[in-house]
Amino acid sequence: MNKENSLQFQSYWPEEQAADLLLDTAEIRLGILEAEEIEPGASLLVWAANSLETLLGKLDNCLDSLSRPLYTKIPGQENKVKEITAYFSRAGFAVLDMHLDMRLNPIPDLDYPGEVLLGPKQNFAALAAIDAAIFPLYQQTAEELRSKANSKAGAVLSINADDKPAGLVVGDIYGPNLDQLFVRSIAVLPEYRGRGLGKKLLIALLAWGRQRGANRSMLWLSDVYNKPARCLYESFGYHGKEVEAELVLK
Repeated sequence: MNKENSLQFQSYWPEEQAADLLLDTAEIRLGILEAEEIEPGASLLVWAANSLETLLGKLDNCLDSLSRPLYTKIPGQENKVKEITAYFSRAGFAVLDMHLDMRLNPIPDLDYPGEVLLGPKQNFAALAAIDAAIFPLYQQTAEELRSKANSKAGAVLSINADDKPAGLVVGDIYGPNLDQLFVRSIAVLPEYRGRGLGKKLLIALLAWGRQRGANRSMLWLSDVYNKPARCLYESFGYHGKEVEAELVLK
């Protein structure tokens, strides 16, 4: 099987579950298999469907005793992940998240936009409310944002519209050499979209990161179907590397 078309399926159980169950069914890998292990003419989806049936069959008598829901992570090529995830959804899995891993190398030399605010004097309560409205599953508190804004390796930058906070971007410098910038989130209120605020926030964060020694960047696009956001990132040179879906069987 072509490694470029490979896809992995891993399932995780609580540590307290029996070791034999973990060893027997904790990992089903698609793409590590040699081509001859898949019947001629069989598609990856058919193989995955059979593997899923085998997995759920083995777990049929164990699911009720699990202390936490069965959690599944599926990384791989975008079209394959979407295909496999659709089958898992029909089998009863709920999609928790599906994001696109995007990379930028190198970070371009950009001028920091003067209207983008940074530092400890921002309205963190208002920024936390924006973050919660856009990312309800991953919202950050005002205190968390304030703490990150005051840290050496973190950044919280914001922009105003109509004399009030309209958007923010959150990022971190990371890596062994502190030369990588992770764009944690960009959020702009719906009523202020289309004005270029998100672009200015991203320019500001990239300029901030470059000034602190970062020469490459990564981000997770949390909605792989968000074409405007994807186009924005691609206009800066970001390219999609891998899609990862997270699902749970409740």
